Amino acid sequence: MGKIRKTGTFVLSAATLAVLAGCAGAAGSGTNVSGAATPAATPTATSTPEPSASPAPSPSTSSQTGSTGVWKIGPNGECDAGQLEFALESRPMESGMSQFYWNLQLTNTSDTACTLTGYPQVQLVSSITETGIGASAGRDAGAGQAEAVVDMPIGASAYSLLHLRQAGVYDCPIVPVAELAVTPPYWDTSRAVATPNEIDGCDDLTTELVTAGPLTATPRE
Repeated sequence: MGKIRKTGTFVLSAATLAVLAGCAGAAGSGTNVSGAATPAATPTATSTPEPSASPAPSPSTSSQTGSTGVWKIGPNGECDAGQLEFALESRPMESGMSQFYWNLQLTNTSDTACTLTGYPQVQLVSSITETGIGASAGRDAGAGQAEAVVDMPIGASAYSLLHLRQAGVYDCPIVPVAELAVTPPYWDTSRAVATPNEIDGCDDLTTELVTAGPLTATPRE
């Protein structure tokens, strides 16, 4: 009877060890109590954002700014748009029955020196339609002044002698004129300049009422 108890005790101990070994194996193999396999956790992939490309710098542009706005110097240092102010001055002592004279004055109001050379283009402007009328001014080479480069430091002026004829002596449609359209040399746009007084103009392209002398550093005496 004593041997049987010892053997039973040994059998129970072996069974107990077997159960414990099975539990350890189940835990190691990832099975749950019901025997189904526990799915392994899937690692989450994290993406590293690529650095965005910096925008390419836009090409820089440069311009010079004078006291009257944006302007540029001509290819040989000529005064260009925005550098000049315009004025007209009558010369009453030289006026006659059918003709009269005005000084066209161009003044450098920018902060940079420039030059002027040649003849300005001049055309009468209708006060009714505010458009150019008549033939553009011809060149008056016989005004007693030679064409030359006029240096224009800051504040300096250049002058062109305008010779005008009375419209009433011509057979043409008469219209009132209170402005001239003036285009200095090397410019591609004109500037409206108020006349000293209203005059009559011819509204046709065949009558030349104005001629212009070359630009000079001083007005003609």
